[in-house]
Amino acid sequence: EKNKGVKGRDLLSYLPRTFKAELSMEMLQNILAKSFFLKDATDNFVKEISNRLSLETYLPKDTLFVEGEPGNILFFVSAGAIDCFTSSSVKFRSIHSGNLVGEASFFLRETYLFTAVASDSCEIFELNFKDFWNEVLKNSMATTFLNYIRSETNLETLVKEKNDVEKMMKNLNSSKMARMMSTEEISAIPKGVILPDTALRFVWDFVAFISLLIYAIIIPYQLSFDSGTVGSLKFFCYLVLDIFFTI
Repeated sequence: EKNKGVKGRDLLSYLPRTFKAELSMEMLQNILAKSFFLKDATDNFVKEISNRLSLETYLPKDTLFVEGEPGNILFFVSAGAIDCFTSSSVKFRSIHSGNLVGEASFFLRETYLFTAVASDSCEIFELNFKDFWNEVLKNSMATTFLNYIRSETNLETLVKEKNDVEKMMKNLNSSKMARMMSTEEISAIPKGVILPDTALRFVWDFVAFISLLIYAIIIPYQLSFDSGTVGSLKFFCYLVLDIFFTI
């Protein structure tokens, strides 16, 4: 779930408008330089957009958006990292600070292609499409924006990003790829670790139960009837049980 603490929009609202824009532009300088449309827009328009940004803090495991939700928000990752998941909860990409999340969905006015979850504590600037479009209209840039997005080169950039993500997710959803990822996850488990809900764990628990049952019978018997002599076979059985419980 999203962090329910103090909202970044509330914090930034205390700053003078000009200072807020300059602060946002300074923090997002590298991201704005590669953001679709904004990188080619006028400085004045970018400054107005910067005033529309809200700074949000996400804690680890907080969800930014879920696959299929309308792409109404563009995320500028200022600090931290975002994990991207398929509808099957398979992680296929991590987006680190200095990058955008949801760019293709935002500008193509489509739904988000995947689910985005904060990998660690993140500081993210968010731009709502309603605020973006209001600034476009306010600056009489509607025609400019539509021509920009309809440009074959610019449109191809967004479509390629979308197609790359869809292709990657399609491959991940295949049974072969799922088995490969499952193998990778298992291979990363330290040696000697027995995972719950596995056949080996069931066998281990069963052997432990039988061993305890044997001890529960042998100890009273030895105290009451055993003569004290220990044969080779009995000694070996005791040794195996002692080693098992030592492990």
